Amino acid sequence: MRNLLILLSVMLMLAAALPLYAACESGDCKNGEGTYVWPNGMKYTGQYKNGKMDGFGTFTWPSGDTYTGQWKNNMKEGEGTYIYHTGDRYDGEWKHDKKNGKGTVTLPNGTKFTGQWRDGELVGN
Repeated sequence: MRNLLILLSVMLMLAAALPLYAACESGDCKNGEGTYVWPNGMKYTGQYKNGKMDGFGTFTWPSGDTYTGQWKNNMKEGEGTYIYHTGDRYDGEWKHDKKNGKGTVTLPNGTKFTGQWRDGELVGN
């Protein structure tokens, strides 16, 4: 019984140490540069404006996908690189969180597709 109580106490202390919500881990996540982490493993390190991702930064998803580039109002906006956990890669322009403008997809075997993108779809050379 005593060992069970000790085990429960240790488990409660460990659970209390784990973040149960998203939090600014370091820096200034309101207006400046900082690192914000979510309990599911998502992480953003970069610039903030009015508490939103805005400027240059890197976002990492639990799957291993990463985006490094420009942000505006919590959305990918401007130039950036998205690397998928599969090894596929997109380098190019973004607007409203979608591929928009000139960009290149590179597959793991080196094959490249370069062209114009609109709302996340390749629409022309």
